[in-house]
Amino acid sequence: MKAIREDDQAISVLGFKGIILGYSPSLTSKGVVDQIKDKSNIYYSTPVDQETTNFWNDYNNKIGEKADQFIALGYDSMKIIASGLKQCVENNKCIADYIVGLKDYQSARGLLNFDSERNLTNIKFNTFQIK
Repeated sequence: MKAIREDDQAISVLGFKGIILGYSPSLTSKGVVDQIKDKSNIYYSTPVDQETTNFWNDYNNKIGEKADQFIALGYDSMKIIASGLKQCVENNKCIADYIVGLKDYQSARGLLNFDSERNLTNIKFNTFQIK
């Protein structure tokens, strides 16, 4: 919580007076945004690059509802693990090295890269304003 409070203070010092939300289609479908009186300054940011993938439309057409970043994360994770298993069978070190070696991996969330600790790097975040 300390880091969040420090970030809040930094945002306040910069003079930002809006509301920043984590993205999920449920924000609008469940009326969360409708409960906010002043909608003129609401923003959300998500690590999603919808221009580079058909995942979002395919998911909506097949399942009948919109995917969110967590559904895309699960989809991407399983595809990466499956491709690592195809290449490495059940060799854990090989799979770990495979993940670290992925460069510009085309995912449902855009291009992904991993560092030596298998953390995502250079994730492109898109910021949108709710109107």
